Amino acid sequence: MHKMNKEWYDIWKIFRDKNVITPEQYFDTESDFIRRVQSAAFPIGNRKISQSFKNVGELGRIAKGEETPHHYMRYGSKEETALNQLFVQAEAGYLEERGLEPLEHIATSFFPSGMSAISNTLFTIASLIIPDEKKEKKFIQAESDEIYSDTNSVLHEIMHILGFSAPLKINLRKNQGNDLLDILPYHKGKIAGIYYEPISSSNLLYTDTRRLREIANYFNIPLIVDNTSLTPYLQQQMRLGADIVIHSLTKYISGKADFTAGAVIGPKQFIEWMRKLQMVTGNTIQSPMIIQQLYEQMLELPARMKSHCENATQIADYLRNSAYIESVNYPNLNSLTRFGSAGGIISFTIAGDDSKIKTRRETLFMQYILKNGRDSYQYKVSFGEDPYLFFGETTHGAPTKQNPGLIRLAVGRTPKADEAISFIDNALKYACK
Repeated sequence: MHKMNKEWYDIWKIFRDKNVITPEQYFDTESDFIRRVQSAAFPIGNRKISQSFKNVGELGRIAKGEETPHHYMRYGSKEETALNQLFVQAEAGYLEERGLEPLEHIATSFFPSGMSAISNTLFTIASLIIPDEKKEKKFIQAESDEIYSDTNSVLHEIMHILGFSAPLKINLRKNQGNDLLDILPYHKGKIAGIYYEPISSSNLLYTDTRRLREIANYFNIPLIVDNTSLTPYLQQQMRLGADIVIHSLTKYISGKADFTAGAVIGPKQFIEWMRKLQMVTGNTIQSPMIIQQLYEQMLELPARMKSHCENATQIADYLRNSAYIESVNYPNLNSLTRFGSAGGIISFTIAGDDSKIKTRRETLFMQYILKNGRDSYQYKVSFGEDPYLFFGETTHGAPTKQNPGLIRLAVGRTPKADEAISFIDNALKYACK
């Protein structure tokens, strides 16, 4: 690692291993999580991009680092400071139980979208590596169908432009991570980070951060985790050994599909360097009103996620017992997550004697959604919203490696599960008639 990169990581990993990882716990108690996120008070004031200076010469003192830069939103604001506190509390507020102040060690940077958060995490890591060393550096990533397609593009195409070698695609779950352990000695000193999602969005495959941390520690490699699907309410990745946690705030944390935003939570030294890059590139949240919405809607996350999870559990049970369904992807994670839940996404394969029949039935199912779904059931590629969102994985018209008949369902909050089950049952009867 480059000296600057090695410095932040070496300092952080000592603190992480001693204080952040909790061997037996995967998430806060319900009451603790709610109490922690509610402890971050949001400031009252005008919601403007720029603020008046209070003293002559104040800008110079800001430039020297003697005062907090709240004069212009691109450099920060009181609202963003409060939001940072809220997200740090959500991810690692439990450090207070160990007599530690989380904000002294962990920070958050906010971006105009989830993809912006992802790409800037990778760019920030790249900026801390000497240019001559980049051609030997590469990332390890989960297999292509287990992470977001645009993330694949950044790892393969954009990072190559920045001088990195092609990433290694590895099944991080195979043989309890031992395949990764077998490969790493051949790439010692050349891995910039391991990137994955704990729950893959189509097949709902679970990757255990705690096991990957054990392996990565032997080789001094950061873990970069996109935890959008589980959220810190269901599982706190830093407890398990993640170094950098990413969220697309557009999804569950917004809950209303009314803005795009992203967040990166990580070691304070790393985030401070990321913020410097943000300030000069302008890749920041564009409106103080979005920051306020984020704050308010994050406070509502527990109630929303509970609704998603309860509905998902009931619908998954119905699908497992349906004669129209060949298989259902929705694992019971037991003590690994709150409620044992895999979140609010289910995928299922419609039954059929061959691929042609399955494809036809998938098409008919999606046509039924378009014709009869109205506001509550929509053909849409997203998740975390109030309605139920269906997506045919092999009939959307773009290339895919998924098997015919696979449908992804982002379970909504309203109507309740029993009404949604009735609608899905009618759609399946129509598709399989």
